Parts: sequence; structure tokens; C-alpha cells
Amino acid sequence: MTISIPRKLLDHTGNTLYDEDVAPAIAVTYSSLGVKALIKQDIIHQVIAKTGLPRNKAEAAVDTVFESLKKALASGDRIELRGFGVFNVRPRKTGIGRNPRTGAEVTITPGKAVRFKPGKELHLLDS
Repeated sequence: MTISIPRKLLDHTGNTLYDEDVAPAIAVTYSSLGVKALIKQDIIHQVIAKTGLPRNKAEAAVDTVFESLKKALASGDRIELRGFGVFNVRPRKTGIGRNPRTGAEVTITPGKAVRFKPGKELHLLDS
């Protein structure tokens, strides 16, 4: 089976952007601040490039993975991805914050926050 890697990959705005350090076929989106940001469409393009799946099937696969992660976190489950890291939901305490514009105190309601702890392999990546 031959997989053809496209010569140009477009980000969500239609720009062709490549990260030469990773691979020439991986698109990277740059935010308005000039920081690299990988978005969902970039992940879909990578799935298409590596597997040769049609766009609609690659998009469905990526959507299924993200929906599964959301459902697991919403139910309070811990998600362990070996070699990548662990996602879990922790309770957030009630607190007092400040409005940066007015300086007025604002009460922060208790809630839940998703936390991510990188795995060993992710820690060892050179920045």
C-alpha cells in the first residue's frame, strides 16, 4: 500500500505552514502572537498524511477520540495515556480574585478543573 504525502498542507485559515524540525508534511499554525499552536484541523491533516484515510473518515476518527476524552473527564474519570501523560479532574476551591481593570474583588465559585501531568517521555523532550 502506497501512501502519498501531500506537498502542501493548509491550516484552518488557508495558509501553508510547515515545521521543518518535525517533518515537512506536518502543518503548524501560528497564533497572532507568533507562537506555534496545533489545532484540530492540523491533527486531522496529520492523520490523513500518515494513514491515507479519506478526509471525512479521518475527521470522524479525531472527533471520536476527542468526544471520548470529554465524556471520560465529564464523568470524573482519570485518563492515562502511556508515554504522554495523565488527565484528571480536581475540585477547585472557592476563592477571591480581582478584576484587573477595576481592581474590585470578585468571588470565584467552586467548581472542577482539568489537570494534566506530563509523562516521563514528554518531560524528556528538548524544547
